[in-house]
Order: sequence, then C-alpha cells, then structure tokens
Amino acid sequence: MKLTNITNACCVYKADGFRLLADPWLSEDCFEGQWLHNPPLKAKPKDFVGVDALYISHLHADHADPETLRHFRRDIPIVTLSDALSLCAKHLAKMGFTAITALKDQETATLGPFELTMFGPFCKHPHHEADAELGNIID
Repeated sequence: MKLTNITNACCVYKADGFRLLADPWLSEDCFEGQWLHNPPLKAKPKDFVGVDALYISHLHADHADPETLRHFRRDIPIVTLSDALSLCAKHLAKMGFTAITALKDQETATLGPFELTMFGPFCKHPHHEADAELGNIID
C-alpha cells in the first residue's frame, strides 16, 4: 500500500491499482475563506477525478469540501460513518451521490483491496451535556 498526503486529512491510499481518496478538500479555501492551504496547493480536483472511491470522515468542509466534491461522478463509491443522524450520508445524497455506504460504529466493509472499519467518536461533544444521547454528532 502507498499513502500520499495531499493536505490536511486529504490523502490517497493506493493498493493493487485501486485509489481511495480520503477527506477531499482540494479547493483554494473553505469555511467561507477562513481556512486556506499553506503553502497553496498545486493539486486540483481534476487531478483526482479518476480515483476509484472516496472516504469521507465527516461533513466539515475541510473533509468534505462541496467545491471539490462537485468534480466527482455521482456514482463514485463513497464510504462514511453512519452517525446518530446520518448527517454526512444525507448531505452526500442531497448532492446527488448514489453509491454511499454508511457504516455504523465498528462495522467493516471491503472496498477494492481495502478493508475499512468505521469508529464513532471516542468522546462526547464538549457543547453537549456529558450524558447527551447524540454525543459528538459532527466530528
């Protein structure tokens, strides 16, 4: 397996000719210009449209950038976590993606040569009470 870090959490995992792009953020900025790549990226979304699948950890723009995602075909396989509200999967479906696999905490699926096991957040969200049922619903 070969791992290539692009920026932030965005990287490409490659094995047996299969390429999995994780947490795609390839546009110039996110969060309405509040976050920028430093140094600026040379890579562009078009450089990755041929990947075989996407992994998206959660829906923050530095992990699931809408500007980057618009470049991918709508039937590309995507794996994400099925959290309490399925926010990421619902967001991707609303964007028109059709091959979304939302795995529950500690559930495993095979994607090409990769075996992916998803894990929910290990702690509660600091803005919720300690016994909150939803826990950390976005990160």
